[in-house]
Amino acid sequence: MAYTLGTEFFPSEDQGRLRVQVELPADSSLEVTKSVVKDMVDLIQADRRVAYTYAVAGSGGGQEVYKATINIELVNRADRPRAGIIMKQLREKLSRFRDADIKMGTWGGSDIELVILGPTSESLAEIGEQIKNDLGHNARGLVDITTDLQMNKPRINLALNRSLADDLNINIRDLSDELLTWFGGDNAGSFNDGGYRYDIRIRAENDMRNTPAKVLNTLVTTMGGQTIRAEGLVSSSIGMAPNVIKRYNRQRSLKIGANVEGISPGEGILVMEEIFRKYAPKDGTYSIIPAGDSEDMKESFHYMSIAFIFAILLVYMVMAIQFESFLHPFTVMFSLPLMTAGSFGLLALTGLRLSVMSFMGIILLVGIVVNNAILLVDFINQLRAGGMGKEEAVINAGPLRLRPILMTTISTLIGSLPVALALSEGGEIRQPMSVTVIGGLFTSTMLTLLVIPVIYLELDNLADKARSAINRYRAYKRLKESANAKTGRGE
Repeated sequence: MAYTLGTEFFPSEDQGRLRVQVELPADSSLEVTKSVVKDMVDLIQADRRVAYTYAVAGSGGGQEVYKATINIELVNRADRPRAGIIMKQLREKLSRFRDADIKMGTWGGSDIELVILGPTSESLAEIGEQIKNDLGHNARGLVDITTDLQMNKPRINLALNRSLADDLNINIRDLSDELLTWFGGDNAGSFNDGGYRYDIRIRAENDMRNTPAKVLNTLVTTMGGQTIRAEGLVSSSIGMAPNVIKRYNRQRSLKIGANVEGISPGEGILVMEEIFRKYAPKDGTYSIIPAGDSEDMKESFHYMSIAFIFAILLVYMVMAIQFESFLHPFTVMFSLPLMTAGSFGLLALTGLRLSVMSFMGIILLVGIVVNNAILLVDFINQLRAGGMGKEEAVINAGPLRLRPILMTTISTLIGSLPVALALSEGGEIRQPMSVTVIGGLFTSTMLTLLVIPVIYLELDNLADKARSAINRYRAYKRLKESANAKTGRGE
């Protein structure tokens, strides 16, 4: 059942805030971005469940003018459905903007973030675009698919005739500096006026650098002092360059993100990895690894599993000291499997997933559910110490310990109920932990009264048989030693 729940890092919180990240084609001007964002804001504000919005144009990490962010504040939670429902409906409305890549979510990042590593940015951008198109055309539960690397930056590719440059005695570094100054400009100093300082930047006039062919008019000085045009030394062509060059673990990388709809982030990662294997070369030069929340989820689940194992060992050692026995604590530990059906079952009934908070609830249950079994086993031992038979002590212990067991269980369940209902804004993040505790404690309590007495009798009978076998072996060994001693004296 645990495999059908799906996994996620943390549950999504409903804090009444949404964020829309918009990316237009790279050649879009700031005025175009403002116009598109205004149309989107008008569409969003027409929804009565939206309290207000505010947008920022040119909001990319490098202040790219073709990117924008729209922040949405919703009305009070009592007057609207869940934020996830509103986000899904707004996503459908904004889909009419065909030329814009739109990603919706809360104030965090994407639900899924994976990093693809490869040798070149161009090949990574190609694979990323193929994955994005595949997921966009096939509904696999992933929406708002974005990549941080696209081949959408126009550039002029220059090819150098190195043999001619050597014949003309031209320094390649000087030629490069001249081209950079001619088109990009160079800081030549500053000008102070009225307490303000203005940078002086030198470059060619606009009509001398507005087309790629104008690069051929660049003047360069040879090492002999002659000034010549760059025509013949370089040839130009228009191409597309990556919008950004990123590295991860010293390798060229591309980050691909997506939000989930109808599936868990864990299932979404499997879908993304499947699509990656479909388009990636089979030579092993490309790899995909989790990043962001996906990486944190994988790492947190690993450490949570270790903490779960240590919690079980610690509880067992404490009970071994308390009972002064290794057998009876082992009997008590059989109450732990009884909690799994309730924990995972109630998570499935409430539509929650296995997250860090759910895992914390399971670890809490390790220390909680054993209390009922400890009360039962300890009382059985007390009755046996008073002279009562084993079977009779087991039969009498259940009814006599029923009231304290129910008192502790019901008080814990009632205390966990308000958190499980998640009535406050942002309460969704704590809800899985409480739901896990309630479900596990309920089934464990009901089954402990039936299963633990049976386990106690079976293990105690096995212990009696083991002690009888050991005693018989010791008696046989003593008789044999005695017989050997008599035989030795007779001789």
